[in-house]
Amino acid sequence: MLTPARISLGVVDDHPAFRTGLLTSFSAAGFRQLAAVGSTEELGALRPDVVLCDLEFPADCRQGRDAVEFVASLGCLVIAFSHLATADAQLDSLAAGARGFVPKSEDPQVFCRAVTTVANGGHWIDPALAGRLLRDSGLRPLARQEIGRPETDLLRALAQGDALDEYERRAGLPPGGGSALLTRILDAGRRRRRMVLPSAREYQIIELVGRRGSRSRDAAAELHIGESTLKTHLESIRDKYVQTRTGVLPSITPREAARRWAEELDGHRTDG
Repeated sequence: MLTPARISLGVVDDHPAFRTGLLTSFSAAGFRQLAAVGSTEELGALRPDVVLCDLEFPADCRQGRDAVEFVASLGCLVIAFSHLATADAQLDSLAAGARGFVPKSEDPQVFCRAVTTVANGGHWIDPALAGRLLRDSGLRPLARQEIGRPETDLLRALAQGDALDEYERRAGLPPGGGSALLTRILDAGRRRRRMVLPSAREYQIIELVGRRGSRSRDAAAELHIGESTLKTHLESIRDKYVQTRTGVLPSITPREAARRWAEELDGHRTDG
């Protein structure tokens, strides 16, 4: 088992005071290989074993799902953290490759335990996140049933506060059996969410209609497509938004869905 002294750790957060405080806590806990930067763009050649990555950054930086996906693409194990992230943003971070999520308000000792767990091949799923995963799997199941009774039983147990090793013993699973179930759960959630991500063209329309507020006629002209084609894309954006956001009514207009999606990409929207 990797001890803190053998784990290299990176922290990506644009608030210097928080970075400094967190690094001080990790140093006191015995972590020796530490690095901290203000954005994913500043990681450069750094390749820590585990990276704690905030989900909120200025608009000119990668943020949310994109930040996590980039750090994971470097070969680092990622734990997302945030103060304002919605339930959907937390699930999106898991879909992007994060192996867990820690609320920014948590005690530093929780961050230390999370990093050690993930560095040793595990996941960090607290009761609140387990409950969100359980609810999400019921709201948006895959076409094929890939989350069965063993997986849902595990999520229910974690949501009630059970430790993973406790559940393994009670369920008669071998050591590591719970982690294997968690991997299946997260893989299924990743596939479920990627099925409803916007296409490249839809991201362009979110930019023009959602962020800039362009009229349909003007947006269609800029993209060199017909207004009827633009309308079809907007309806697709609305449908995907409804499928990937809890509590959003299907009656939301396509233009409003594009606007909300643009706000979320900018990191301004925290409800939902």
